[in-house]
Amino acid sequence: MLKNVFFTAMVVLSSTSAFADCANPVTTVERGYCLDLEFKEEERKLNDAYDRFKKHAEKYFIIYSPYSKTNENAVLPALEEAQDAWLEYREQNCKYYDSTYYPGTEAGVAYIRCKKRMTIVRTKELEKEYQFWSSK
Repeated sequence: MLKNVFFTAMVVLSSTSAFADCANPVTTVERGYCLDLEFKEEERKLNDAYDRFKKHAEKYFIIYSPYSKTNENAVLPALEEAQDAWLEYREQNCKYYDSTYYPGTEAGVAYIRCKKRMTIVRTKELEKEYQFWSSK
Protein backbone atom coordinates (compact mmCIF):
# COMPACT_ATOMS: atom_id res chain seq x y z
CA MET A 1 0.00 0.00 0.00
CA LEU A 2 2.77 2.45 0.91
CA LYS A 3 4.55 1.72 -2.35
CA ASN A 4 1.45 2.79 -4.29
CA VAL A 5 1.18 6.03 -2.35
CA PHE A 6 4.88 6.74 -2.78
CA PHE A 7 4.77 5.95 -6.52
CA THR A 8 1.77 8.22 -6.99
CA ALA A 9 3.54 10.97 -5.06
CA MET A 10 6.64 10.61 -7.23
CA VAL A 11 4.59 10.82 -10.45
CA VAL A 12 2.96 14.01 -9.20
CA LEU A 13 6.32 15.37 -8.04
CA SER A 14 7.96 14.70 -11.39
CA SER A 15 5.36 16.87 -13.11
CA THR A 16 5.89 19.66 -10.59
CA SER A 17 9.33 20.79 -11.69
CA ALA A 18 7.99 23.25 -14.25
CA PHE A 19 6.27 25.42 -11.66
CA ALA A 20 7.81 24.71 -8.24
CA ASP A 21 9.52 27.61 -6.51
CA CYS A 22 11.83 25.85 -4.07
CA ALA A 23 12.74 29.12 -2.39
CA ASN A 24 9.13 29.34 -1.25
CA PRO A 25 7.18 26.09 -1.79
CA VAL A 26 3.49 26.54 -1.08
CA THR A 27 1.74 23.23 -1.68
CA THR A 28 2.51 19.79 -0.31
CA VAL A 29 3.46 18.69 -3.81
CA GLU A 30 5.93 21.56 -4.15
CA ARG A 31 7.41 20.84 -0.70
CA GLY A 32 7.78 17.20 -1.66
CA TYR A 33 9.43 18.05 -4.97
CA CYS A 34 11.85 20.50 -3.38
CA LEU A 35 12.68 18.12 -0.52
CA ASP A 36 13.38 15.41 -3.09
CA LEU A 37 15.87 17.70 -4.85
CA GLU A 38 17.56 18.42 -1.51
CA PHE A 39 17.58 14.71 -0.64
CA LYS A 40 19.24 13.83 -3.93
CA GLU A 41 22.01 16.32 -3.18
CA GLU A 42 22.49 14.87 0.31
CA GLU A 43 22.54 11.35 -1.17
CA ARG A 44 25.31 12.47 -3.54
CA LYS A 45 27.31 13.79 -0.57
CA LEU A 46 26.76 10.51 1.28
CA ASN A 47 27.99 8.48 -1.68
CA ASP A 48 31.06 10.71 -1.97
CA ALA A 49 31.86 10.33 1.75
CA TYR A 50 31.34 6.56 1.61
CA ASP A 51 33.51 6.18 -1.49
CA ARG A 52 36.29 8.32 0.03
CA PHE A 53 36.30 6.30 3.26
CA LYS A 54 36.07 2.99 1.37
CA LYS A 55 39.11 3.89 -0.76
CA HIS A 56 40.99 4.74 2.42
CA ALA A 57 39.94 1.41 3.98
CA GLU A 58 41.07 -0.49 0.89
CA LYS A 59 44.50 1.10 1.13
CA TYR A 60 45.26 1.24 4.86
CA PHE A 61 43.41 -1.55 6.65
CA ILE A 62 45.10 -4.60 5.16
CA ILE A 63 46.43 -6.11 8.40
CA TYR A 64 45.26 -3.56 10.96
CA SER A 65 42.09 -5.34 12.10
CA PRO A 66 42.38 -7.71 15.08
CA TYR A 67 39.40 -9.64 13.68
CA SER A 68 41.33 -10.86 10.67
CA LYS A 69 43.36 -14.07 11.11
CA THR A 70 45.03 -13.55 7.73
CA ASN A 71 46.38 -10.54 5.89
CA GLU A 72 42.96 -9.88 4.40
CA ASN A 73 41.21 -6.58 4.84
CA ALA A 74 38.59 -7.25 7.51
CA VAL A 75 37.50 -3.63 7.72
CA LEU A 76 36.29 -3.32 4.14
CA PRO A 77 33.67 -6.11 4.28
CA ALA A 78 32.52 -4.83 7.68
CA LEU A 79 32.15 -1.32 6.26
CA GLU A 80 30.17 -2.60 3.29
CA GLU A 81 27.89 -4.70 5.52
CA ALA A 82 27.37 -1.77 7.87
CA GLN A 83 26.45 0.54 4.99
CA ASP A 84 24.03 -2.01 3.53
CA ALA A 85 22.42 -2.48 6.94
CA TRP A 86 22.19 1.27 7.45
CA LEU A 87 20.52 1.75 4.05
CA GLU A 88 17.94 -0.91 4.93
CA TYR A 89 17.39 0.66 8.36
CA ARG A 90 16.91 4.09 6.77
CA GLU A 91 14.36 2.66 4.35
CA GLN A 92 12.35 0.89 7.05
CA ASN A 93 12.55 3.80 9.48
CA CYS A 94 11.36 6.27 6.87
CA LYS A 95 8.53 3.97 5.82
CA TYR A 96 7.44 4.10 9.44
CA TYR A 97 7.43 7.92 9.41
CA ASP A 98 5.59 7.86 6.10
CA SER A 99 2.93 5.54 7.57
CA THR A 100 2.22 7.94 10.44
CA TYR A 101 0.90 10.45 7.88
CA TYR A 102 -0.94 7.92 5.70
CA PRO A 103 -3.36 8.52 3.97
CA GLY A 104 -2.74 12.24 4.24
CA THR A 105 -0.96 14.35 1.66
CA GLU A 106 2.11 14.72 3.89
CA ALA A 107 2.88 10.99 3.70
CA GLY A 108 5.33 11.21 0.80
CA VAL A 109 6.84 14.39 2.18
CA ALA A 110 7.47 12.73 5.56
CA TYR A 111 9.25 9.86 3.81
CA ILE A 112 11.58 12.16 1.85
CA ARG A 113 12.19 14.42 4.86
CA CYS A 114 13.18 11.39 6.94
CA LYS A 115 15.56 10.08 4.27
CA LYS A 116 17.17 13.49 3.92
CA ARG A 117 17.61 13.91 7.68
CA MET A 118 19.08 10.43 8.19
CA THR A 119 21.37 10.82 5.18
CA ILE A 120 22.86 14.04 6.55
CA VAL A 121 23.62 12.32 9.87
CA ARG A 122 25.20 9.27 8.18
CA THR A 123 27.32 11.48 5.91
CA LYS A 124 28.71 13.33 8.94
CA GLU A 125 29.45 10.02 10.63
CA LEU A 126 31.41 8.70 7.63
CA GLU A 127 33.26 12.00 7.24
CA LYS A 128 34.33 11.88 10.92
CA GLU A 129 35.53 8.29 10.52
CA TYR A 130 37.53 9.25 7.45
CA GLN A 131 39.08 12.25 9.21
CA PHE A 132 39.99 10.15 12.23
CA TRP A 133 41.59 7.28 10.31
CA SER A 134 43.26 9.40 7.65
CA SER A 135 45.10 11.33 10.38
CA LYS A 136 46.75 8.12 11.67
